[in-house]
Amino acid sequence: MTNVYENCPVFESDRYLLRFVDEDDSDDLLRVYSDKNALPFFNSDNCDGDNFYYPIRAKMEKAIAFWRQSYITGWFVRWTIIDKTISQAIGSIEMFHRCADDDFNHACVLRLDLRSDYEKSRTDSGYSCFVSSFCL
Repeated sequence: MTNVYENCPVFESDRYLLRFVDEDDSDDLLRVYSDKNALPFFNSDNCDGDNFYYPIRAKMEKAIAFWRQSYITGWFVRWTIIDKTISQAIGSIEMFHRCADDDFNHACVLRLDLRSDYEKSRTDSGYSCFVSSFCL
């Protein structure tokens, strides 16, 4: 298996594209991370107090710069989720290897942040379609 920090893979289904986060994603991701309805679903544990609420473009750009730097240092990788039907970023996925002195040592942690209109679809085929698009 290829080291994700040496070659960040791109994942694609009929509807969604996951690719390494880019500075050009700031406008679309601002819609995600300034969405107070989506905020309660963002997992911010072990994030030094960051709650992932970015109400202005400058904060979103700073977060993206941090995410990109974190990839370079091997802390985590963050992909932007593009809904190809609307050609917009609708969220992001973060993944990292967790090292800790507990039962979850050496676990892979996956964090999924979506716009609230996609969170609401967890109970319908929209969310299931997203998840199943990438499962074998």
